[in-house]
Amino acid sequence: MPGDTIGYVKNLFYDTQENAVFDISVLKGPSLASTSITVDFKEDYLNNRKITYLETFENVQSATGVTFFQLPTTMVSINRDGFSAGNTYNSYGTRAWVVEQILYTAYQNDTYLDNLAYKDVLRNKVAVSTSILSNPNAQSDRWLITPKIQTSGTIVKLDFQALGLNPSIAVEDKFEVYITDKSVNATSINLEEWTKLNTTKGDSTHVTTNAPVWLSFILPTAYVGKEVQIGIRLATSGNFGDRLAVDNIMVYEDLSPTSIQTQKDGNILSIYPN
Repeated sequence: MPGDTIGYVKNLFYDTQENAVFDISVLKGPSLASTSITVDFKEDYLNNRKITYLETFENVQSATGVTFFQLPTTMVSINRDGFSAGNTYNSYGTRAWVVEQILYTAYQNDTYLDNLAYKDVLRNKVAVSTSILSNPNAQSDRWLITPKIQTSGTIVKLDFQALGLNPSIAVEDKFEVYITDKSVNATSINLEEWTKLNTTKGDSTHVTTNAPVWLSFILPTAYVGKEVQIGIRLATSGNFGDRLAVDNIMVYEDLSPTSIQTQKDGNILSIYPN
């Protein structure tokens, strides 16, 4: 910061055009109102995160002749069940995942997002998959796969939001989350090359709710330091679901201190892993 100004980044969030916006709190010195500063927005130290990968689905292209949007070109979508979408979602065809524009005001009061400083929480584009298929007795098996992500650090986590788009609490979609360090075939899945992830709460199979929830995973140490890909798999049996939406997929190094060592006089020697 210029001159004798002392301050810190109070909040980091993104506007609807994916521009990083910084809320600077000045503790001492001149105002920063007309001062240009440079900040590495990947270094989210306010929340003890060094973000490696972030996908919000906001910068996607329209698909020709339909109302939904194309997935980011860096992602892979695989329809493993082989069926077309049914009923009101037949415009999806055999696409496993698409991007839809939704309006969900509950995002505006999402405490977790506020803590992450993503204040424009009305993120209205989300990745969507449906379990309503042309064969009503089939189990959906639809994968959304990230690009390769280089991981590093001591503790690496995956977070994302999930939401059931049917307002009825009786309608539930089941989904699972996987990781691999193998080369992913763009048209098929070899399950033996994927490891299912449990959330930090120990869950391996997840059920949608009609309010957005955050899921958090610690990546197995065997994958840290490698290029990995994350797969989100919609796996609902029969016609018991509707549509699963996911948003704000984030892989990051967790920089939160895990231990503090002190001298006898109480002075802090080190905070690990920072």
